[in-house]
Amino acid sequence: MVNPFSKGTEFEIYGSTTRTANDHHHLTEQRKSNFNQRPPLAPVNSVSPATNSAVQFQPTAITTSFQATLNMNLWLQQNNPGLLARFSEPSNTRSGLACTNTSPRTHVSAAKALSPISMPNPQEHATAENLLPKLPSINQDYARITENLKHWNLELTDQLNSANQQLRSSQDTISSLKYRLIEQERAQTHHNHRSAAVRPERSYVITPKFIRPVMSSTTRPEEPVTPSPTKELSLMKAFDSPSTPTKPQPPPAPQHPPTRSFRRRHHRTATPEQRSIRAMMGNKPVFTVGMGPQNDRCLLFDFFEHIKQWAAAYTVHIKSLNAEQVHNLSAHLALAGSLGKPSQLMVLVTEQDMLIAMVASVVCRHMWTYALDEHSIYASGHPQADICEELAWKWTTIPLDNHEAKHDLLLAQQEIYTAIKNAPDHKTWRAACAERLTTKLLSDLNGLLATSLFPAALTDRNHTLSELYVKGYRIGFRLRMAATKWQFQWPSPGAEFNPGTMVNESRMLYGNVLRTMGEVMKDPRAHEVLFAVSPTVTRSEFSAGHEQRAVVHNALVHITHKGYA
Repeated sequence: MVNPFSKGTEFEIYGSTTRTANDHHHLTEQRKSNFNQRPPLAPVNSVSPATNSAVQFQPTAITTSFQATLNMNLWLQQNNPGLLARFSEPSNTRSGLACTNTSPRTHVSAAKALSPISMPNPQEHATAENLLPKLPSINQDYARITENLKHWNLELTDQLNSANQQLRSSQDTISSLKYRLIEQERAQTHHNHRSAAVRPERSYVITPKFIRPVMSSTTRPEEPVTPSPTKELSLMKAFDSPSTPTKPQPPPAPQHPPTRSFRRRHHRTATPEQRSIRAMMGNKPVFTVGMGPQNDRCLLFDFFEHIKQWAAAYTVHIKSLNAEQVHNLSAHLALAGSLGKPSQLMVLVTEQDMLIAMVASVVCRHMWTYALDEHSIYASGHPQADICEELAWKWTTIPLDNHEAKHDLLLAQQEIYTAIKNAPDHKTWRAACAERLTTKLLSDLNGLLATSLFPAALTDRNHTLSELYVKGYRIGFRLRMAATKWQFQWPSPGAEFNPGTMVNESRMLYGNVLRTMGEVMKDPRAHEVLFAVSPTVTRSEFSAGHEQRAVVHNALVHITHKGYA
């Protein structure tokens, strides 16, 4: 009997022929004799994993099952070579049962490659999950990259904040140095004046250019210089040391701080007070007797200026926020909706007073939508909104050159808005809308307003904003209670700067105000709009048979150099 594992007996697992004919003859005879002696085998599918792992393989049993294994290998080569390749992988071998051959392909497990008992079932293991390669999971890599990007953004925000603080400190240092230089120049000028005044050969005092020197009559060098009683004293008198008075002087009147009388009377109107008749009216202020209304240009400018003042008073300070909060400002819904790209806002919010301007822009847009626009009545939910919307639709159907029809429609608009304004419940509706819109806007500005305020300050903040809404409704009705057409145009981010319809609010773009004004007006087309705080307001009249168009309010915009985005 020939041992198939003895030295010199080499065979090919993946082939159907042996190395020598003599070995093949002995192998065939041995297989026949062992086939009758071996015990019956259980079906392959009925062998449990525990039983399979406990089977002890002997060379005789391996030899008897070799023909079945060869047949299985031939079938796998013809029908499923991929599964056959999986059987020959090193991971499928078992320790102690590896077959040693001269070919690298024959280094497989005897239990897996030769034994029919341990042969895996093709139908059981040939599934897509086992045969197809597993795709690499990228969830962990994506989370790691996202975390790194967030960390880098926070670091960039910290660097921007520190750079802005250094810039502000440098500007303060420069300002203090300039102030000290001016003080030194004044002291030097004062010293020169005193030195020139004591010279006996000079009969006048050297004074600055903006002060006319006081000339005395020609005198000899030994004569003293006496001021003329008919002319004003020389500037030298002002620089002399104060003399002690010979008579007792009354104590000076106490200096009181300015009272509220210097401030504006009311948030909703700027009509001057008739002080000449206040005594006749029982010491009660009267604002409308004999005084015409404020013109449209000043009225709109004051309204948008009051909004800017409200934003400056109640916007959160950028220094009170940490890096993550500053980073989240660029994605705020109130800012990212209409003020530009988040990448630009990320840099803008860290600049000085830029967040205040953004909040003012949001408030102006909100009040324009609900109080100033021609569709504001509809947006506010007025019961007569359908009539006003029909007027706006009819305007779009009139030809451009039909100025008479436009004027007739504007007269109808004047009557309708006047009737709505004079309704008994108009003020009640206006106050209710102001309160509702104030609550809505404060909710939209959550995260942009200061929170560390006293209850009285919070009440004043909400009341002032409500009064601004009331003033907005008053202006909106006043504009349409005349036969004029009003248009509001908001400059979009990236638009070219037009000095005819816009006003630059970025006054420190070139370092100082004067240089910025000169550079911008020298080449306005080299600048573009970052965002607009207020719209451009135009007025058109058609009573003369043609359109008379005028810009009543120029848009307040922040600009930068072209190509910034």
